[in-house]
Amino acid sequence: MTPPRELGDLVIARDVAGLQASSELTETMTKLWTVDDFADVLALQHAYYPQDAPSIEFNKGRDQFAPLDELSVGQKSTALLIIALCDGQMPVIIDQPEDALDIASVWEDIAKKLRQGKYGRQFILTTHNSSLAVGSDSDTFMVLTPQSGDRAKVSYRGAIDRSDVRRAVIDHLEGGDEPYKLRQEKYNIK
Repeated sequence: MTPPRELGDLVIARDVAGLQASSELTETMTKLWTVDDFADVLALQHAYYPQDAPSIEFNKGRDQFAPLDELSVGQKSTALLIIALCDGQMPVIIDQPEDALDIASVWEDIAKKLRQGKYGRQFILTTHNSSLAVGSDSDTFMVLTPQSGDRAKVSYRGAIDRSDVRRAVIDHLEGGDEPYKLRQEKYNIK
């Protein structure tokens, strides 16, 4: 299978021989890319609808499955995150995947999957959620300090076993020692 970037380069170069050699495209299929106006070629994808289109359903609990259009925003987000975190080798970059999710979903559907998949692919996430950042067993933390509306400075970087990184994570994701200790007391955690 031709990697997407290589396929794009071959299409842009209109390299019919290269397309045939690196893919399973026939000569007729590769000649589509030699036309001067791509509008007709690009419109082909909208002209046909496959008869065996997949249907995605989400388990809402107790084995009650529902199609995506019947889900809440949080359930849709969870379903899409589960798909994004499935097996693969390409890096995954997600900005605040915990948005619109309940904390149980953050743990069950994201953090656990990240823990299981971290040795097979790279995950890069931005988060304000300690259950996600710490619970997913992150190897490297980058704690940012805002500099302006669109700029930030990396204040701390490294593994959580470094005392300065751990302190920054507690301050930024737990709100500091006081709320962290209060939660420990309230939950009766020793």
